[in-house]
Amino acid sequence: MGPVERQPARFLSAASFAGPFVLAMAMLAAPLAAPVAHADEAERTNPLLGDEQAIHEGGRLFRKRCTGCHWNPLRGPRIFQTKRPYEKFLDIVTNGKKSQRTMPPFGSILSTDDISQIHAYLMSRERP
Repeated sequence: MGPVERQPARFLSAASFAGPFVLAMAMLAAPLAAPVAHADEAERTNPLLGDEQAIHEGGRLFRKRCTGCHWNPLRGPRIFQTKRPYEKFLDIVTNGKKSQRTMPPFGSILSTDDISQIHAYLMSRERP
């Protein structure tokens, strides 16, 4: 038997995989990244801030629905000039919150406009 001629091994270099791999990863990541950027852009602010009629109505609604707890420090926190973002305020008032003091949900009692008016009223008041 004579010497066997070996063919050179045909391996693809890492570089030949890098281009398509990077492209595929970018394509997969694009749909995931877009909503995050969009969510930052879509962070809402209360459209009723500064609206005198909304502030007046918000004060009426606050006195009717909120003062039982939120003017009594033994029951609920004082919430004038709340530092919570508008979206968080909407969520807590609509769905409630369980903590040391439970905040019941008001989503079936107050509309989003009602809650926005209350928020506008609270933000228009000076801190006590």
